[in-house]
Amino acid sequence: MHSDEQGRSWIDFEAIPENIDGLSGGEHRFLMIAASLGGDEQVALSDVVPGLDRALLDLVLAALAHAAGSHQDSVILEKPEGVLGFERVDTLYPWPKDAPALRVIDGGQN
Repeated sequence: MHSDEQGRSWIDFEAIPENIDGLSGGEHRFLMIAASLGGDEQVALSDVVPGLDRALLDLVLAALAHAAGSHQDSVILEKPEGVLGFERVDTLYPWPKDAPALRVIDGGQN
């Protein structure tokens, strides 16, 4: 994770695979999914999902729903006067209210 002088933060998804040594298997799998969603890393979900605990799986499900755009979905509905309109719907899978604490990794830089 990086920050600039204005305090904006971003994740270097391309750097994740080379900087995750020393993490638990679940943390490793979780970050590989993040690298796949945010970058060009390819992962087979059948290899990484089975090793996730509930808390990390909760985050992955929310991230997949977000990446698919479910947080921006609308439905077409007919209003009482017979006019068609759009209505926003809730995300398919919301972000967890109590996200698990994740360790900060720096790739051995500090």
